[in-house]
Amino acid sequence: SPWFPQITNWPQKANADRIMQFLNSEAHAWSMVDREAIKALWASDCVLVNPWTVEVGREARLFGFDTFFSHYRDVRITTNSVIVDNRYPGLFAATRLFECTNIHTQVRGIDEDLVFGEIIVDKSSGTSSDRLQLRYARVIFNPLSPLCTQSLSLSSAPEIPSLRTAHPLSTYSTYYPASSR
Repeated sequence: SPWFPQITNWPQKANADRIMQFLNSEAHAWSMVDREAIKALWASDCVLVNPWTVEVGREARLFGFDTFFSHYRDVRITTNSVIVDNRYPGLFAATRLFECTNIHTQVRGIDEDLVFGEIIVDKSSGTSSDRLQLRYARVIFNPLSPLCTQSLSLSSAPEIPSLRTAHPLSTYSTYYPASSR
């Protein structure tokens, strides 16, 4: 893995509420397609690992963000729960729903995600602020979730190719149809 925890930059105190606020800020930036807010929320050496890509560094993440929005719109991310161990205040696990609409098919999909991540304090600003940034995210989603199955049944098309199949450089797929498993 291209990631190792950066313990020296972890927040001194992080709790589930604070991490939830941060994740909600990131979710809002996604829903507003706010590239500058996203850029500020991600550490310069951030890493995203999901089933179809590994993106290392903020520029790679921004390229992935732009690529995603060339295929999807109407993003809504709902973080349902966050777990933080006070002994390791920079690490978290979260469950969330990631919803979006494919601009090519008009199909709305929902992913049920489990996210493991690392949050650090941004020390690059030169201030004493305790501004958090996402440094690592490992996203696992459940393509067999009833939510994903429900989103498939809303389509009149018998099969919707996954974004991964249709666009190998994409950074996010709404779901995988049964035929691609």
